[in-house]
Amino acid sequence: MGFSGLCKIDPPEKQIICSNKKKNAVHLHTKADFKLFSREVKRLKLKLKARYYAGLLNKLDPRASWRVVSEILCMGNGKENTNRHIDRIVLNNIEYTDSSQIANVLNRYYVEAAKNLAQDMPHVSVSVSLSDPVTSSFFLGSVDASEISTIVGKLKLSKGPDNDCCDCKALEECRAVLSPTVANLINSLFVCCAFLDPSKTAMFILIENSGDKSNPSNYRPISLLPALSKIFEIAFRNRLLDYLTSSKLLCKCQYGYVTNSNTQATAANVIATIQSVLDKNKITAAVFIDLSKAFDIVDHNILLTECDRIGIRCTPLL
Repeated sequence: MGFSGLCKIDPPEKQIICSNKKKNAVHLHTKADFKLFSREVKRLKLKLKARYYAGLLNKLDPRASWRVVSEILCMGNGKENTNRHIDRIVLNNIEYTDSSQIANVLNRYYVEAAKNLAQDMPHVSVSVSLSDPVTSSFFLGSVDASEISTIVGKLKLSKGPDNDCCDCKALEECRAVLSPTVANLINSLFVCCAFLDPSKTAMFILIENSGDKSNPSNYRPISLLPALSKIFEIAFRNRLLDYLTSSKLLCKCQYGYVTNSNTQATAANVIATIQSVLDKNKITAAVFIDLSKAFDIVDHNILLTECDRIGIRCTPLL
């Protein structure tokens, strides 16, 4: 239920305003009285909205809280965060209005965006070593039906693409029966260092950013992965995270993609650091860096070298 659902609650403030409106309707003849009444209604509406969202944020987990914050920001900007129909795209001074052409243009644009960005960056030959080499090696352990069932139970497979290689609804409802088969399939993929071609295809939706709606750069693509791809990714991630944690290869300041850690921990750490410095009458400063297409423009040679240094070698890299 959104904020509009509050209209069904009939809070005391609303009842008072409605009652006063009925009693004093005959007195609202002047423009000044009308403006005064309108301001009072607006004030109470903002008060109720603040109360509603404050109560909602106190009950939600961090991820759901960010969705609420996004909803509030979208209302404040007078726009909805939805995947609207795009009827016009302009790229390289060429206008596209046909839906098939627009889809193909956007596909090529987002696939080649990171490549084009990397080409525009100056090439620097440096020897990078971010960590000391380790003697242990990462090994992909087998998956069992119980783990697959747990993974499927936590996933929202209904949001996957329509061209999925398996029936998401059947997988959710019959996971107790299908989990052993999926586990055998993933174990075979681990051993053979292979991945099914249908699972490599993702459907993406576009989230509008500010600016010209005909400019592809003013949209943020969100990929919807097939069900098997999600399950494979989580199974692989669980093993990789267990290895990095047990080998103590993760930095203590690593908050993202780590179990039992989130952005709230990051904010709390920053605040605690600032408070500690201020208590000592010292000056504190912070530098925040936001890299465009950060994951896409990572140098693969450096990435593979670092993976080898921390024990991720041979089969897992294939």
